Amino acid sequence: MKYSRWLPALFCTALSVVACSTNPVTGGRDFVLMSESQEISLGRQYSAETAKSLHPLTSTGKKLAIIRAPAGTRFAALARNLPLTNYPEEQLRLLNGLYSGGEPQASQWLKVVR
Repeated sequence: MKYSRWLPALFCTALSVVACSTNPVTGGRDFVLMSESQEISLGRQYSAETAKSLHPLTSTGKKLAIIRAPAGTRFAALARNLPLTNYPEEQLRLLNGLYSGGEPQASQWLKVVR
């Protein structure tokens, strides 16, 4: 009975050591509860679904333009003046590689949709 308190902790520790794998992109350790083949299969399935949901800008009559950001430019302000209807600020961030956050710097080249 004295081991009954330690057994769950020991099991969880052993599971976390066994289930950790090296992430090939970051080189860090990840806790994974599926096999590599399952992960690859899911990646293929979801990448195909994502590709089907994308559409070219030319079919919408919109064009990509490159502008130089004036000092104090914010993505929220830019997004209000563009013909993007679904999550325009997030789309601008994604187009310009700043999806996780941040604002454009003065004189930085930005991609916008016209």
